[in-house]
Amino acid sequence: FCQSIRIRLLAVDEAHCVFQWGQDFRPDYLAIADFIDRLPERPVVAAFTATATPETRTGIIRNLRLRDPLSAAAGFDRPNLFFDRRRVNGKTERTEYVIDYARRHPGEGGIVYCMSRDRTEELAEALKDAGVNAEYFHARMDETRKTRVQDGFLNDDIDVITATTAFGMGVDKPDVRWVINDSVPSSMEEYYQEAGRAGRDGQPATCTLLWSEFDFELHRRRIRDSVGTALADENDRKRAKEAALARSRAMERYCDASACLRGQILRYFGDRPESASCGACGYCTRRQAAADVRSRTDGHGGRAPSRTVVVESMVVDPQLKTRIAAYVRNIYAEQGHGYGVAKIVNAIQGSRSLNVTGCGLDRVDGYGSAPHATSAQIRAAVKQLLSDGVLVHGEHKALEPVDPTARPRTS
Repeated sequence: FCQSIRIRLLAVDEAHCVFQWGQDFRPDYLAIADFIDRLPERPVVAAFTATATPETRTGIIRNLRLRDPLSAAAGFDRPNLFFDRRRVNGKTERTEYVIDYARRHPGEGGIVYCMSRDRTEELAEALKDAGVNAEYFHARMDETRKTRVQDGFLNDDIDVITATTAFGMGVDKPDVRWVINDSVPSSMEEYYQEAGRAGRDGQPATCTLLWSEFDFELHRRRIRDSVGTALADENDRKRAKEAALARSRAMERYCDASACLRGQILRYFGDRPESASCGACGYCTRRQAAADVRSRTDGHGGRAPSRTVVVESMVVDPQLKTRIAAYVRNIYAEQGHGYGVAKIVNAIQGSRSLNVTGCGLDRVDGYGSAPHATSAQIRAAVKQLLSDGVLVHGEHKALEPVDPTARPRTS
């Protein structure tokens, strides 16, 4: 049929699916370029995506074989969205947080994204038991129930939806006031797409990510067992796994960052934040609150007002960060793997404990290079190196260099 008509424009929606190392790669998308080449006359080709990093944009152009394309990218910043994250321990704490938040925002439209169908049903039941007007949504529901739940949410008959990622496609409710991710999505692309369903009317909305280290253990296990299985070439499968690990590590840096959350998101997608502090995310507002408390404390003769807790931010010595990064690289270069933070802290302080010497860390260049640094200072420096993307967590939270081939530096 397509050979017999003149196609003037061919539009590829969700174009990021053509990038084989990307979040949502679909092998069928790779056939689009061949389809275009077989047409009697080449049409104008337009590719659209809402969440593409600079690398993904390059992959789209290459895999669709676009000719001299005009690339137009709108900014990723959504100023009306307040981003926050909260570390939780176990399912009970997650459930309690969601229930408490929903009860403190009665009548507001909210979405809770869950990792499994069972979790959507379990959480919806817990919310209803707590008096919240909630329903669940996932792909295994029959179409009649799906329609009823979707329409009920759009018409404000249902306040809260607990859902898998199946909810949201084609559902455009502009006044969603909050989105909570019950666990960590596998990538920043997935997270920003889900969080971005809040506040589409331009009014203030809140996006909160609940996370634990176990979330990332699950990610690594899934990547090891299933990512890249649709690819025939072994090198392609390996690269797909590496790309998936890189996306998971970006989410881990976001969760553990000692920096503006909005800035983390914008930099990931290739945008440049206007300032180091947005003033409208959990990190920036808590940092400002701590500064305000310190200011008020200074006005009380050095004594803090009653019922106030002051949390000071720790200044990290750049040379200490350099020494830690170099030591971790040297360990990886010599032994092919990393170690947990506690062992690195002891080793770089020069500990002679069997825990350090038994695995040869005392024989690696950089051992004992920070003998006067406190454990808290070293941990703060490690946290910044993780946030900066210099180090990453590997298997079992072992510290590893992002680029193992980088030449180690000492100071």
